[in-house]
Amino acid sequence: LQAASLECALERLRAEQRAAFEHARDYYRQAFANGAGGLVLLSMRWRLAELGGGNLAAPAQIAAAVAELAPATPAYEACWWREHDERNRRWIASLMPLLAANEEALRARLAELYGLPLARSLPVEVVGYTSVDGGNAVLNPHQLLISSASSWYGGHTALETLFREASQTIFSQRAPGPLWQALQNASTSAGKPVPQDFSRLLLTFTTGKAVQARLVEQGVSDYVPYVYRDGLFTWPSPVYREVLERVWQ
Repeated sequence: LQAASLECALERLRAEQRAAFEHARDYYRQAFANGAGGLVLLSMRWRLAELGGGNLAAPAQIAAAVAELAPATPAYEACWWREHDERNRRWIASLMPLLAANEEALRARLAELYGLPLARSLPVEVVGYTSVDGGNAVLNPHQLLISSASSWYGGHTALETLFREASQTIFSQRAPGPLWQALQNASTSAGKPVPQDFSRLLLTFTTGKAVQARLVEQGVSDYVPYVYRDGLFTWPSPVYREVLERVWQ
């Protein structure tokens, strides 16, 4: 949230609601500064989604973080809940026809590419905000978060985002399917580690190109996958683009 709009929203609250919200904000800002507390957040996420998964951090840390939520909830409900809920529902409604038209074809193609089919059912939460690329996933147990925050994440991009995050359930260190294992075997045989961030780039490229090819079949010829549109090949190395397009495309 922008600082100005946040302050404007908070001004409408009763004093006790604002105090509770600001206390939670300050607590999280301190507890999770500079990437700290990742395991606490992961444990909270599984607990709040009722997915199990166990405690990955000290129970007292998790309990303290969870305890901040209930007092801060009235402020969120008063200031942002209606807007976020309506936006999330619009995002879902716009995606459903695309999913109905493309899910089976994309499931089949991604199974060919990754060597393993996606689960028939994966828990997906559409929320206000996630990471910078519009979604993220946690694994074992699986949960996908997709952001509705920007129109940039809607339409065909929403379809790619959903399947990109779902692809992590069959291509990742915590869910190593056949393609992941083949990559690790090649790395071992060559005596060279897989470059940092290459696995995520490979996943983004693979699923994005699969979505693009499917949309072309549907008569959509101008869709640009996220890996190109967001300039992911400019870092860490543009060499990856040439290799992936020549060998893997």
